Amino acid sequence: MKECVIVNASTATHDRLPPPWHGQRLAVIGFAALVVLCALWTVYGRDELLSIIATCRAEGAACSPTRLAELTFGSDGRLRLLGTVSIALPALAGAFWGAPLISRVLETGHGQLPASPRGRVHWYLTRFALAAAGTTVAAALLALLVVWWWQPAANKAHGLPWYDPAILHATGPATLAAALFGLAAGTAAGLLLRRTLPAMITTVACVLVVRWTLHASHRVVFSPSVFTAEGTTAPPMPEGAWWSGWGFLTRTGGQAPASACAPEADMAECMSRHGFTGTFVRAYPPGRLLDLPMVRYGHPARSGRRRYGSRGMAASPPRALCTPRPPA
Repeated sequence: MKECVIVNASTATHDRLPPPWHGQRLAVIGFAALVVLCALWTVYGRDELLSIIATCRAEGAACSPTRLAELTFGSDGRLRLLGTVSIALPALAGAFWGAPLISRVLETGHGQLPASPRGRVHWYLTRFALAAAGTTVAAALLALLVVWWWQPAANKAHGLPWYDPAILHATGPATLAAALFGLAAGTAAGLLLRRTLPAMITTVACVLVVRWTLHASHRVVFSPSVFTAEGTTAPPMPEGAWWSGWGFLTRTGGQAPASACAPEADMAECMSRHGFTGTFVRAYPPGRLLDLPMVRYGHPARSGRRRYGSRGMAASPPRALCTPRPPA
C-alpha cells in the first residue's frame, strides 16, 4: 500500500511539471511570422531596387549617379526599416521570449518544478536551449535578408554605405551575439523577478543600455586606419571608407588638426606657413565591416591602427584638398 502511494505522488508531480516546450509555441509562431513577413518585404524591395537600377542605366548618359541616388532614395528608406527590425530583435527576443520563459510558470503556478536541483537545472537548460535555437535562427535569417537586399547597391552612391546603422548594426555575427544576449537577459530577469511584466520592462531597459554603451565606446577600442599623402592632395582611400577625421602632417612626422588652417584660407600657403608636409585622414575601410561590430561583443578583432601611405595604395587618384571635407 505504501509503495502505491509513492508511485501516485511521483506521477502527480510529473504530471504537474510542464514540458520544456510548454508556453513557447506562441513565441515560435510569432517570430516565424515576423521572419516570413520580412522575407516577403525583402523580395519586393530588392526586386524594386534592381528594376530601378536597370531602368536608369537603360537611359545611358542621362543616368547620372545623382539621378540614380534620387530614384533609389525610397528603397533605401525601406531597407533601413528592415535593418531596424533586425536591430530590435534582441530586445524583442528578451522581452517576449526570454522574460516569460521561466517567470510565467513561476508566476501562474501552472506547473510544479522538480524537487531535486539537478532536475530543475535540466528543465531550465532545456527550455533555454529551445528558445536560444529559435532566436539564433531568426536573427541569422533577418541578417541575411538585410545583406541580400543591400548587396546590389552596397557602398555605392545610390545605396547605403556599410557604416549606416541599418547595415552596421543589423548584419554580421554580432547580431547573433546580441540576440542571444537579449534572450539570456530576459531569462535571467524572469528567473530573478518571478513576474513577467517587470521582467519584460527590465529586459528592454537592459538591452538598450548595453547596446548604447557599446556603441558609444567602440571607437575608443577600435582605432581607425590612417591614410597619408604628400602636399595638398587628399590621401587616396578605398571607396566607401568611413571618415573619422583629418589633419596635416608636420616635418617631424607629427599630426596637426584640420583647424590649423581656416576653411577659406589658401591651403598651399597655409601649409607652407605652418611647415606642414602633407595631409592625413583617419577612416575605417569597408574591409573592416565585421571587425567593428564584433569588437562590441568581446571579440578580439584587429583593433590596431593601420597606416597607409599614398605610394602604397592602389586606390582612386588623389583629389585636391582645397576645402576641408567633414566626415561622412
